[in-house]
Amino acid sequence: MRGIIPPSEFIPTFEKYHLLYQMDLYIFEQVCVEVRRRYDAGLLMMPVSVNFARQDFDHADIASELDRIIDKYDLSRYGIDKSFFIIEITEQDMATGRENIMEQLRRIRSSGFTLWLDDFGSGYSSINVLFSRFDVDLVKFDLELLQHLDDHNGVNREILRSMVSLARRLGIHALAEGVETEEQRDFLKEIGCEFAQGYLFYHPEPLDTILYRLSGGQRVKPFETKAERDTYDNTWHTI
Repeated sequence: MRGIIPPSEFIPTFEKYHLLYQMDLYIFEQVCVEVRRRYDAGLLMMPVSVNFARQDFDHADIASELDRIIDKYDLSRYGIDKSFFIIEITEQDMATGRENIMEQLRRIRSSGFTLWLDDFGSGYSSINVLFSRFDVDLVKFDLELLQHLDDHNGVNREILRSMVSLARRLGIHALAEGVETEEQRDFLKEIGCEFAQGYLFYHPEPLDTILYRLSGGQRVKPFETKAERDTYDNTWHTI
């Protein structure tokens, strides 16, 4: 028995044998199982993000597979629409993806899923390559930008300020990863970044722990309802 095996050890094996898509689709299916579990328990519903890799789209029709899994669990019957599921793909994967990937991502978004661009600013592409090829609902700025905010005379401050402004002009929501200090949070509020994630707000917890706390009536960070999300998506807010 080896105990917990970190992703850095097993993911390369999945990639080598072109099996990564099976793992990622399995994860998405488990998410659907847990969403039904939350619904049946009468607990608060909240959107869930699932990451997919470029290689997934080379070996499967991911767009069709996502629809198949949603239909398998008949989630629409419970009022759980596709927008609850956030499909994330990294800047690197999207920038180097072939037209097949772009076409599938367009189908995924037009089908009703929410599409996020992850790790933006990690240095793999130009803005023109990304934003002229497809639409996304939200862009997540790579945590390195925030963690090295004041390096080289604060150049990352100006990069983030410009990128948040550009995203807003394009109608794309902005999220900053890796927020750990009050100063970082205050800077993001100053430049109008709508969302933030990081240890300053919460540390990761096992799902069973969260469900146990919810079932006991203990407070967790609130999340908006579908109606509130629709309203929120049509307005601009700071964190």
